[in-house]
Amino acid sequence: MSHTRYIFYILIAALFGWTAMFLVFYRLDPMQSTTLALSLLFISSFVALTSTFALVGYFIRRQIHHNEIFYSHINIALRQGMLLSICSLSCFFLLLVNALTWWSGLLIVLFITLIEVYFSSQET
Repeated sequence: MSHTRYIFYILIAALFGWTAMFLVFYRLDPMQSTTLALSLLFISSFVALTSTFALVGYFIRRQIHHNEIFYSHINIALRQGMLLSICSLSCFFLLLVNALTWWSGLLIVLFITLIEVYFSSQET
């Protein structure tokens, strides 16, 4: 499969995730804190953020490295998009339960950074 087809599927996932997230906001009202509404909000936000971060990361990486294999860029962009969405959603969850402080957010970012450093050191 070509890299444009992968990008197309990631774009479809992004559109699906953002649409699902807006439907959860307008139909289920997650501010009432029902378990179903919050679960659907976090799942749709994860899909939307992961695919959006992956697309942005892929196109930035493609602009920087012109003559390289695009499949490795897609894998790296998906991994980094997933890690960034885990970071932002865990900070959002801590904000939701009134437990987010600057040092807890910094610890989350540091933990995600260490995971990315581990994976990027395994690639070489």
